[in-house]
Amino acid sequence: MKTRHIRIISVFVLGLGLTLLFPGYATGQPTQDIEAKAAQIERDLNAANDQVAALVPQLQAAEARLADTDTHIKTVQDEIARIKSMINGRAAAFYKAAGTVGPFDALNAHQASDLSARSKYGDVAAGNDDNLVQQLAAQRTELDKARAAAAAQRDSVAAAKADAESAAADQQKLLDQVKGEVEAEMRRQTAARATAAAPARSMVPVIGSGGAGAAAAFAQAQVGKPYCNTAERFGPTCYDCSGLTTASWRAGGLDIPTTSGAQGAAFPHVDLGQLQPGDLITTSSWSAHVGIWVGGGYVHATSYRNNPDAVKFVAGTGSVVDAVRPH
Repeated sequence: MKTRHIRIISVFVLGLGLTLLFPGYATGQPTQDIEAKAAQIERDLNAANDQVAALVPQLQAAEARLADTDTHIKTVQDEIARIKSMINGRAAAFYKAAGTVGPFDALNAHQASDLSARSKYGDVAAGNDDNLVQQLAAQRTELDKARAAAAAQRDSVAAAKADAESAAADQQKLLDQVKGEVEAEMRRQTAARATAAAPARSMVPVIGSGGAGAAAAFAQAQVGKPYCNTAERFGPTCYDCSGLTTASWRAGGLDIPTTSGAQGAAFPHVDLGQLQPGDLITTSSWSAHVGIWVGGGYVHATSYRNNPDAVKFVAGTGSVVDAVRPH
C-alpha cells in the first residue's frame, strides 16, 4: 500500500513541477490560451483533492484497526494478570494448608494421604496454569506484531494524505496566479475595446497614450455600471469614485493610493487648461470625490447608491476644481 501511495503522490509532484516550469504561462498570452491552461490546472487540483478524499476513509480504517488491536492486547494483558494472581493465591493456600501438618501428624494415614493429594493436585494445576500463561504470551506476541503492522499502515496512509494535501495546496496557488493573469489580460482587452468603441459612446476619443491612455480607456469602458463601496468597489461589476480611479490606473500599469484624499496628495497638480487623459480630477475636494479625465470630459462613479448606472461620463471642465497627474 505504501508503495502505491508514494507512486500516486510522485505523479502529482512531477505534474506540479512540469506545470511550474512550463513557459506557456507567461503573462500576455491570449486570454483563451491562458484560460485553457487554467482549466488544466484546475483539473489537476480536482484530482489532488479527490486523492485526499479517497485517503480519508483508508486512514480512518487503519486507525480503527490499530485501536482494535490495542483493545485485544489490553484483554490479553488483563487475562495474564488474572491467571498469575490466581496462581499466586493457589500456591499460598496450598503451602498454608501444608504448613499445618506437624511432625507427628504424618503417622495419621488419612492426613498423609490428604497431603499427597494436595501435592499432586498442586503440580497438575501449576502445569495447566503455566501452559495457559504460555499460550497467552504467544498470543500477546502475535498481537504486538499485528499492532506494529497496523501502525505502519496508518503512518503510510497519513503520509500519503499529507503529500496529496501539499500537492493540492501548490496547485491552488498556481491556479490563483494564472487566474490573476486571465483577469489582467481581460482588463487589457477591455481597455483596448473601449478605446476602439469610444466614438460610438458619444465621448471624445481618448488621445492619451501608454499607461495614461489605457487608464482613461478602462474608465470609459465602465460607464453604465452601478455604485458600491464594499470590498467589491474596485470592480469589475461595481465601483465607488476612488475604486474606479484605482482600477483604471491598474489597467494602465500603475498602483496608486486607494482613497480619494490620498490620490490627490500623491501626485503633482496640473493646470485645468492642461488636462490630459489619465489625470485625476475632483469636483469638490480630494477628500470627498475623485474622477478621471478621459479627454473632453471625465468619468466618475457618483455616490447615489441605488443608481444602477452610477459610473458616468461628464463633458467639459465646468465642475472640475482641481487635478493631479499620476506618474
